[in-house]
Amino acid sequence: MLTPGEIKILLALERRDMVGPGLYINDVKVPIGISFTELLKETGLSRSVLSGYLKNLQKLGLIRRNIDTRRYYLVRENGKIALKIVHIIEKLNDLIVSRRFEPLSSYETLIDQIYETTKQIHKKVVKGGRDLSDFVSHETKEKA
Repeated sequence: MLTPGEIKILLALERRDMVGPGLYINDVKVPIGISFTELLKETGLSRSVLSGYLKNLQKLGLIRRNIDTRRYYLVRENGKIALKIVHIIEKLNDLIVSRRFEPLSSYETLIDQIYETTKQIHKKVVKGGRDLSDFVSHETKEKA
């Protein structure tokens, strides 16, 4: 799953997309992205570590690099979903610190649980919709 360094990179890209001047084409904001040097300053990571994290995030399909401008961008769907999960986890961590919830062992624990649940639902739906009994409540079964 994502390391704290990779999460720093995603958050830096998100901040750049939100506050950067950007470019507007047909009233749609086109993000300006962030360069490797800017990421170094923003994250405080070493060059080799940052390079490794960027390669991993590209393999995961969360970011992309424009060959012409050499700038990094969030991939619209995957990157945004990953950031939403990161923000949810940060909110949960705030609740944990305020002692409203029991601590999570790591970011990975929650993300793995979400992933496994989604994977199980997907498998059942892909089977042709015949094995959806888990999604029907007992009351609905009795009425049918």
